[in-house]
Amino acid sequence: MSQMACLCGAVIRDTVYPCATEGLLLRQQDQERCQEAVGRDIVAFFAAVRDGHRDEWIERIFGAGSELRYDNDDEVVWRINHLHLDDAWLSIAECETCGRLWVQKQSGQNAYLSYAPDQSGYAAVLRRAR
Repeated sequence: MSQMACLCGAVIRDTVYPCATEGLLLRQQDQERCQEAVGRDIVAFFAAVRDGHRDEWIERIFGAGSELRYDNDDEVVWRINHLHLDDAWLSIAECETCGRLWVQKQSGQNAYLSYAPDQSGYAAVLRRAR
């Protein structure tokens, strides 16, 4: 997104990471499918590591000759998560001026729907509680 104009006239920016006005939404209907796929691939990856086929497994799943050459297994597990979740996440943003929430219509598309809160003003619903 980078930046988007809110209906109130403010500009929502996500140029800083982590951003207290940005988040990700996972639809319940995608949650179980993603969790099962992630678990299945992590188990398969560690079986390949155990059997001495780590690099072959990485090439088969992430593509031969890609830049996805990982030095440690943590990076592979992280990438497995994103492999399955990237197409399921929806981006969500909150306007710091009016509190309106903007939810991405479809993963991978730069199109959003807005939802106005019943109470006016910024509520910081995406900001992590301390």
